[in-house]
Amino acid sequence: MKKIIIILLIYSFILTYSESNLKLTLEIIKGSENIYSEFVNFDNYTIPLGPVVNNNFSEIKHIEGSVTRNMYIKKEYEPQDIFDEYIQWFEDNDYQILWKAIGEEGGSRFNIHAYDINPVDYDRNYGRSAPFISGSSSEQYYIAAFKKSNDKEIHVTVNINRGWWNYPVYRIDIIESDGRLPEVVEAMVEQTVLPVGIIKNSRFEYQETVNLDRYKIPLAPVTEKEFRVVKEIEGSIVRTIYTVDNQSAFGIYQTFLNHLEKSEFEFLWKMEREEGGSNFKKLIYSLNPVDQDRNYSRSIPFGSGSDTNQYYIAAKKTGSEKNIYVTININHGYHNTAYYRIDIIETDGKLPEVITADEIAQSITEKGRVEIYGILFDTASANLRDESKKAIEIIANYILSNSQKEYFIVGHTDSAGSFDMNLNLSRERALSVLNYLKENYSVNDIKLTAYGAGPLYPVLSNETESGRMYNRRVELVVK
Repeated sequence: MKKIIIILLIYSFILTYSESNLKLTLEIIKGSENIYSEFVNFDNYTIPLGPVVNNNFSEIKHIEGSVTRNMYIKKEYEPQDIFDEYIQWFEDNDYQILWKAIGEEGGSRFNIHAYDINPVDYDRNYGRSAPFISGSSSEQYYIAAFKKSNDKEIHVTVNINRGWWNYPVYRIDIIESDGRLPEVVEAMVEQTVLPVGIIKNSRFEYQETVNLDRYKIPLAPVTEKEFRVVKEIEGSIVRTIYTVDNQSAFGIYQTFLNHLEKSEFEFLWKMEREEGGSNFKKLIYSLNPVDQDRNYSRSIPFGSGSDTNQYYIAAKKTGSEKNIYVTININHGYHNTAYYRIDIIETDGKLPEVITADEIAQSITEKGRVEIYGILFDTASANLRDESKKAIEIIANYILSNSQKEYFIVGHTDSAGSFDMNLNLSRERALSVLNYLKENYSVNDIKLTAYGAGPLYPVLSNETESGRMYNRRVELVVK
């Protein structure tokens, strides 16, 4: 047996919750080459304490704390040598051996299962962990050890195998019970404080705001190709993506759970790890895609994360004037960084401002029609209100500048009242607009035809006032 020479290495990491450095110590075998190191302030770590049986470890222990992961190559050694020396080191340093496994004692596919329950956050494609996973069962060695030191508990796991370089590789994970959750600080959008904060020291990656839109909130796991239960709401939406270093997905999740509870939010659904079901990561994006990111580039880190580090929260806060809904999607991306996306939906969404001529032209080009808001009528009447003149003037200028085309003026209503009443009202309102254009702007009536669609083509649900506001509109449609 080769003699072990212990080298004390001190790794310092800047914490998000303190100005000071946290110093972790670990001892490695002399001549080992470090191939990867990773640290998170707080995580939920799973320690196997029994062999794999029927594709699951027969016994596990969940612990929470700071986690340091390190991987090493040790040339001119055998996996058995590393195992023997760490067993001896744990005994010499008053550690209790919780479980150890040699070769087939770990059970079928131990390598894969050991990785899946505690993946390396940066390593979703298994690149750095491939030597462990591709190693043979006969040269698989594992140790889980425990020690109480002063005011904290220390758990250590050592996973050993022979990699594809024909050199022994080993991974040491250290979990210390004095880890701290991150802090939450205020978040802003356009000088307005948002109702939900962010993790301190987060980096802003992307943000978009929408005045009024539909939003779908999953309330149950994926079953086959869709979420089992989805709640649809309408309101103003702020979507923001952040990254933060030295934090685990679990730590972010637990922090937001505490923060939302203190802020008197009601949890609609919260989901950890694989609870969301197969394809959760893909379907959660498709349900509410980032409007300016149809090719997924900004959301790739969420989709490329592992199921083990997937966390999701949906919450609601009821107010006298509006309700606030919050969804938080958390995972680890491929940049050695935790990613999280916060969507805030407030039910007091407002209609768009009066459309511009350029916006009319763009919509006509893209869709062959344009929704016009700002044309207002007296209640249950086709009488135009004075504040409609600005919007009608913009329509007139567009039609006169594009006189080679013919157009429909189409009136739309919400669903309040009888169908026949709304159908007649929508046509009368379209006629009012057409007549106003003829009388005030000399628009050729041959170019225009008025129609009423009533409540047949809502753009939003008629079950909310904001939706009904959107549905009461006039559209200009190219013939």
